[in-house]
Amino acid sequence: MSQPHDTPAKKPLISVVMPAYRSEKTVLRAVNSILAQSHKDLELIVVHDAFPGDGTAALLAAVADPRLKVIDSPQCLGPGGARRLGVSHARGRYIAVQDADDFSYPERLAVQLEFMREHRLALCGTWGYMVHRDGTRSEFRQAVSHAVIKRSIMASNMFIHTTVMFEKAAYDAVGGYDPRRFKGRLCAEDYDLLLRLVQRYRAGNVPRILAEYTAPKDDPSYIWGDAKATACVRCNAVLKYGYPFYTLIFGLTPFATMLVPRRMKLLLKRRLLDDR
Repeated sequence: MSQPHDTPAKKPLISVVMPAYRSEKTVLRAVNSILAQSHKDLELIVVHDAFPGDGTAALLAAVADPRLKVIDSPQCLGPGGARRLGVSHARGRYIAVQDADDFSYPERLAVQLEFMREHRLALCGTWGYMVHRDGTRSEFRQAVSHAVIKRSIMASNMFIHTTVMFEKAAYDAVGGYDPRRFKGRLCAEDYDLLLRLVQRYRAGNVPRILAEYTAPKDDPSYIWGDAKATACVRCNAVLKYGYPFYTLIFGLTPFATMLVPRRMKLLLKRRLLDDR
């Protein structure tokens, strides 16, 4: 484990956790988007998920900002394991998440923090642009109010995970990212955490586009694996987290929608949220 930069003595208000795996082409843009935030009282914890020959560590070592803390993982943990490790080193009252191939707008953290405090939220996401492989962007909206989120989260994940911020105390209370779900790279550990947080705490989304994130893969093996992971997490939420039994039906929907193009799914979700 390495820590190339000195850590400020004062505890920051926000800790941003960023897993980085084979990220040398995108990590500096992602890191700089956090270090350039208008809210300055933060630390950025990058967990370098080991990959032979990757140049990510060298790029991060050249960043001269004491708010950056780099943790080298001795083995590949996957995104959930890397986030869990990062949060275990976090000193902030609030934890924000961003992936190493995504980008936060300069006002993201400041706007989120104000929104969380105003609405007394323990969990908060934002709207964003999904950037497709061809460079085009799709606007991705999510439900804003806690009532709609709690009513709908079993049918559809109501958050863009790379935009979420949550209170560390709430994260600790629900057990954090579940290490039992870190097997393989398609395990929906982020959705699992969100389901637990929404069940116990108030949640919302800032109705502004404050981030850009890379679209998931379109290959059949990825889509199938993601559908299986999502179905498993939803069934587990009914059996263990107290979600209504009738919501088990939503364990089947990931398979039913596998052949629907992603842009069509985005359009349908936007129409649904507009109607609410």
